[in-house]
Amino acid sequence: GCLGHAGAADMSKRVKALFRRAEAREGLGLAEAAGSAKRVELLTGAGLDLEAVCKLEPKNDVARNRLRTVSAAMAAVADATDAAAAAATRAAELGAFKESDAKKAAGSEKMKADDLEGAVADYTAALELWDGNVAARNNRALARLKLEDFDGAVADASAVLVKEPANLKALYRRGVARRAAGDLAGSLD
Repeated sequence: GCLGHAGAADMSKRVKALFRRAEAREGLGLAEAAGSAKRVELLTGAGLDLEAVCKLEPKNDVARNRLRTVSAAMAAVADATDAAAAAATRAAELGAFKESDAKKAAGSEKMKADDLEGAVADYTAALELWDGNVAARNNRALARLKLEDFDGAVADASAVLVKEPANLKALYRRGVARRAAGDLAGSLD
């Protein structure tokens, strides 16, 4: 057609063709499902066509207003896509949290049964599912302390204290582990 043709001398025809294509793309784009790739593609194409019209006819108010409308539709698509991605992320985090919490509970049951190695394994699994499980890390510090893995206990308790500086259990466990490892000065931190 005349859109890509170098011999399209009549700018009026070119503007009309661009405008018609933009209008068609916009209509088709808005008919597509929200957030679909096809909707984004069509609305982007409509925007590009309208930008071309605005360059050819800078005073064309109809094209500028239509471009604003298409831009708003694109922003709505972006917002909907962001909201959907955020909801999916929250759902995944909630699922990871629930699985992690279940592993932490299993570790606590093993601690009660004095299965310290099993407890450490469950707490580690809980942390692999969700690294933010401070309770699992703090409980693993206790299990490691009981297993006389003082370096591991100090590392876990210190990691808890990075997130919760006033966590008294972590402070106590780190101090006990440092003292047991012979770091008397460090046990006071």
